[in-house]
Amino acid sequence: MASNNNISGGQSFKDMLLGAIKRGDLLFAVGIILILVILIMPMPSWLLDVSLALSITMSCLILMTAIFIEKPIEFRYNYDESIPRYLHGDGSRLKQIILNFLTNAAKYTKEGFVEFKVSHVKIKDVIQLIITIEDSGIGVKKENIQKLFSKFERLGVEKNTTVEGTGLGLAITKKLVELMGGKIYVTSEVNKGSKFTVSIDQRIVDKVS
Repeated sequence: MASNNNISGGQSFKDMLLGAIKRGDLLFAVGIILILVILIMPMPSWLLDVSLALSITMSCLILMTAIFIEKPIEFRYNYDESIPRYLHGDGSRLKQIILNFLTNAAKYTKEGFVEFKVSHVKIKDVIQLIITIEDSGIGVKKENIQKLFSKFERLGVEKNTTVEGTGLGLAITKKLVELMGGKIYVTSEVNKGSKFTVSIDQRIVDKVS
């Protein structure tokens, strides 16, 4: 049964955001800010303007800086500027996917690096949008990779009691990617890090009417 934690009105968001900041819960604060961004700047579900997606992506990166700056982590970012400007897609879901993977990397990486790349492969009037997040975090065993996307599975946290969360993040992310007709590929090694790659096919649009 779904819980009834309803949120309504700007004041509720404000109280939740201020509360998260006061207790130092930056990951939760980032999530609240992203929700507000989505509400304030909605995008048509049938169209993804990649230039706007780049702007939103940069906004997410700025929000994530508050988290990375508190850790000895090098944050790397690369965006393929040759990606066509207009694509059929779902901007809101893409924003959620990006932030979920970045917050996951931030959670499980104490030091080293987090690398975020957006690239593409073009096939006629369709491109395969490729989003990659790689980190030098705690990693997981090969046999446990599929469990990463199961609800309430939080592998390795018994040895890392500073990690908080419900274990729902990657399960939700996987669902969002599937709803967009995409796929997720994962490679990981214990104590060396993980690499998540998302591929989503998008049809190129010549212009917006």
